[in-house]
Amino acid sequence: MALLTQVAAIQLELTIGRPQSNIDKCLSKLEQAFRQGNQFVALPEFASTPICLNAEVQEGILFPHNAFVDGLLSLCCQYGAAAGGSYLEQRGSRVYNTYAFVDQAGQLFKHDKDIPTMVESAFYQGGSSDRLLNTANGPIGVAMCWEMIRTATVHQLRNRVDLIMAGTHWWTEPGWRFPATLLRKAHRRNLALLTQAPSTLSRLTGAPVVHASQIGQLKGRFAVTPGFSLPMSTQLLGQSQIVNNRGEVLAALSAEDGEGIISAHIEMSNAGASLQPTGHFWNAPMPWETRLLWAQQNAACAPMYVNRHSGQSGLGH
Repeated sequence: MALLTQVAAIQLELTIGRPQSNIDKCLSKLEQAFRQGNQFVALPEFASTPICLNAEVQEGILFPHNAFVDGLLSLCCQYGAAAGGSYLEQRGSRVYNTYAFVDQAGQLFKHDKDIPTMVESAFYQGGSSDRLLNTANGPIGVAMCWEMIRTATVHQLRNRVDLIMAGTHWWTEPGWRFPATLLRKAHRRNLALLTQAPSTLSRLTGAPVVHASQIGQLKGRFAVTPGFSLPMSTQLLGQSQIVNNRGEVLAALSAEDGEGIISAHIEMSNAGASLQPTGHFWNAPMPWETRLLWAQQNAACAPMYVNRHSGQSGLGH
């Protein structure tokens, strides 16, 4: 009989631009999960601050040596366990969405998300680091948010990793009254895409997936162009999950369930991929409105990041 490993995912509601309180909350929940006997724990994407088009997000950008990484290292070494989560990290003049993972031997690994998702383009740039971490616990993959639904992730991790650590900060429609019917339909499709993503990734790679997500309301702006934006209020969708290496969901939390820690025992090994990737870029069918927003938001928001780092303002108005 294969040995089982107890793993956990932490679902949290964090606050824009309050990095210290957000980090304290993440580390407190992480210690709670370790005390429950979990050996691998996933924290959500953007532990230092949620992201929307809001100037306060800038307060959540950390340098490479920071309280979040120090806390991960300290707790993982104290409990002989492993954990990971992401945050905005500045190196020189560049900012990345960096996933920090500490294995059970106390080694630190980092992965920068490959492509910012829509509004995220206003705050950081894509990285080129490896998603496959050769840890003391064996080969472990990292997939942050929309990395879970990109074919490049599948090609790199397929049949090669024993566990995938995943974190998301996945929002819904912008809360406008018009066009209500279209926005409700887009919300349902978007929620289905997120809900299915961990299982689909597991079946495409053969690995178990531990997926932690943020929840809560975000108020900010929606970029129409790089210089013009509209008010918006959106919700983070949650859907934290633990999925075994056959794509079966063992534990889950919806946004309606609120904050919490889910835990399950998994076989930490690769069972062999049972699905073939079908797309060149996306590994899941993408609704037309999602494709349209992906292109429009990246085009509208990326210049804000460039302008900010050339000394100009750029959050739109």
